[in-house]
Amino acid sequence: MVCSAAFGGNGTGVRYGQTKTPGSTRTPTARRDSIISLVCGIIGLFFLGIIFGIAAIAFGVRGRRGGGRLATAGLVLGVIDVALWIVGLTMSNANALIWY
Repeated sequence: MVCSAAFGGNGTGVRYGQTKTPGSTRTPTARRDSIISLVCGIIGLFFLGIIFGIAAIAFGVRGRRGGGRLATAGLVLGVIDVALWIVGLTMSNANALIWY
């Protein structure tokens, strides 16, 4: 912290004009990833579930590193998207085998 004060900081690790709130470890990138995960999870429920589901899972994992409920919701929706896609694929293949 001494070096911070020597180079124009205030010695607390927080720049002038910024506030440090307890528990505020989320970065703008984590917040963005959380929102993208939630949006992909919701879109994946209606169409292209495998693509948007995998994207929701990937962004949800990245968003959870910064903490947040949106990332968790997007991650859960992504898993549901992929699971529904697998069930749908299985059901369509089962129906196709009946005709043989």
